[in-house]
Amino acid sequence: MQYTADQTLAILMEGNRKFSSGTIAVQSFQDAQQIMQADQKPIAVILSCADSRVLPEQIFSQGIGDIFVIRVAGNIAKPSQIGSIEYAVKQYDIPLVVVLGHSDCGAIASTINACRDPNKVLPENLQQIVDDIKPTVIEVYENNKTAALDEISTLAIKENAVNIVSELCEDSSFLKQRVDRGDLKIVAAKFNMESAVVEFFD
Repeated sequence: MQYTADQTLAILMEGNRKFSSGTIAVQSFQDAQQIMQADQKPIAVILSCADSRVLPEQIFSQGIGDIFVIRVAGNIAKPSQIGSIEYAVKQYDIPLVVVLGHSDCGAIASTINACRDPNKVLPENLQQIVDDIKPTVIEVYENNKTAALDEISTLAIKENAVNIVSELCEDSSFLKQRVDRGDLKIVAAKFNMESAVVEFFD
């Protein structure tokens, strides 16, 4: 069955409702093995942070083959991530992409620390991730100069996901065309570690 973006979003929201209420989806080995031997048919793409506590399949109560997950620190969108999204959307006619940030994000924390201590030396590739996120952190700080650091972090996590939604259309003519035609929806969201609830942003 081919779902619309709104139907897919409703499925993910209901799956998260089950997860956050304490229900963990369990897939039998026999079912999983059968799915792995068939062609995959994911209903959504999730661009998620690489944090080991953030498992989109469990968060949304989905099984093997149900969602196409791309994980990278800070859920940033560079050519390899964008290309992976393009592949999934084109190959499987996926109607929904979710950019999923989360509370207590280490990539956001590292970026805030780097802004506070510009002389701090980071490994060169980690520095690239920090540099990608830094404009968002600086913008949040400039607009909220009296806010505490934890509030800056919370706001930056949301804004980072929202900005990446825009970047996906700016950096991919293929995705933009799909969005403009109404064949694809790209949304930002945040997973709250304490409540296990995913909040979706307009």
